[in-house]
Amino acid sequence: MTEFFKWCDTATRQVRFFWDRSDIAAELTAHYEDHVKDLERIGFDHDLALERALEAMGDAKEVGRALDRVHKPLLGWLWLASKVMVPVLALAAFFVFGSNMNWFSRFTHPAPRDGQYEADGFFRFSPGDWECEQSVRVLTGTGDCVVERSGDTWSVPYAAVWKCDYPGDNDTAGYTLYWTTVALARDDQNPFDSPRSDFTEDLILTASDGTYYDTYYDYIGTDENGKVIRGPADGRLAVSQTASDPFRTLYYISFTGPTQDDPPGAWCELSYPYGESWTIHIDWEEAVS
Repeated sequence: MTEFFKWCDTATRQVRFFWDRSDIAAELTAHYEDHVKDLERIGFDHDLALERALEAMGDAKEVGRALDRVHKPLLGWLWLASKVMVPVLALAAFFVFGSNMNWFSRFTHPAPRDGQYEADGFFRFSPGDWECEQSVRVLTGTGDCVVERSGDTWSVPYAAVWKCDYPGDNDTAGYTLYWTTVALARDDQNPFDSPRSDFTEDLILTASDGTYYDTYYDYIGTDENGKVIRGPADGRLAVSQTASDPFRTLYYISFTGPTQDDPPGAWCELSYPYGESWTIHIDWEEAVS
């Protein structure tokens, strides 16, 4: 991991708005570690997986410059300045809305609507990543129903399967991995409510081949050195809240595991199994280029 940390430090130093650097580093590290695990699962030893995953990250300075174009320093400084210039408004908001001062910031980053999902590629890859340039959207889908629960409207307005062909070299053959996104939207919410994220820990997803995905790691066994191995018993869901405004919260969900070497069957179902449980069914269709 030492070489990756050097790579990550070089990449994040290209981002001029340094308040964003720690968050960017965390995202890059999560992506790198997921890729290492994927390579180990298909037969690479640990050291080779670290090396190949780092190669796939691309040139650190180019990635950093691409990230800098997204995290524009002018907008960042304006945002910081606005926090300083409006203390009276902030104080008034505190008395009106309580301690939830993040409510106003939700106006500045509206959740995507009307097809503006993953316009720049699979959301788990940062702009400038090799995979972001090479991945192709091969399947798309939407949820078959809208769920009403406690004044909220839940739906899946967008889902997609991305295909990425990785080249081989003299020692290993090329391989293909499939990355999947399911966008779960919460609409018609009370605009003064804070978006919930705790429920995402209990989401489950089932693919048409019977593969079961959740967010939990279970005890799997031990390796040859007696070290405990933990991981998803079947497949892993990764959930991140990516956008929220007073009237919509959007969660991007991806899943990886046994079926990542192949497309995820004909359909999948996203479910919340507790309380007023619900299930949304998604049929996959060939993506229109």
